[in-house]
Amino acid sequence: MSPAKSPEERTVSRRRLLRILAATGGAIAASGVLPARWTKPVVEVGVIPAHAQVTRPMPTAISTVYAMVCDSTPGGGDITGASDYCIDNVAAIVSLLSGSGPVAGLTVTVTCSNPIINFTPALPQTAVTDASGRADFGSLCIVMDNNITDGMQFSLLFSCTDPVNGGTLNCTCGIYNILLG
Repeated sequence: MSPAKSPEERTVSRRRLLRILAATGGAIAASGVLPARWTKPVVEVGVIPAHAQVTRPMPTAISTVYAMVCDSTPGGGDITGASDYCIDNVAAIVSLLSGSGPVAGLTVTVTCSNPIINFTPALPQTAVTDASGRADFGSLCIVMDNNITDGMQFSLLFSCTDPVNGGTLNCTCGIYNILLG
């Protein structure tokens, strides 16, 4: 009978057996994968541009942009005695083009580009925008005094503080010609 082997010898034997199997099996497996001739490996090296080195995309903020337009009858052109030298339905409309911010409750001021011309009611006038962004001023009539001459020109100027970005929103409404005719 053969003498009994200690547990250490048995473990060593198993390890040796596993090594032998791994070596022979690995060699057989590797021989099927390796190419017949060895070739030089191709390595490409480059530099990533600075803008491409960010590891995660940065969120893009949508800036808040407002626009203001005028709405009146007429929106420019000739002002004559037939119209009692008045501009009717004078209004400014503040719109939100992008981003988020209020359009209601903004104070809009209207003035005249020609300081010689006086109006009833007197300018400057202010109006507050409603939920749609509209600020109504009603009718503005030219005070016909000795300062008014035939062919005199003016524009209505609207302004409003940008509630999100600060600064001022401006709008020029038409070029009006006073014809005394």
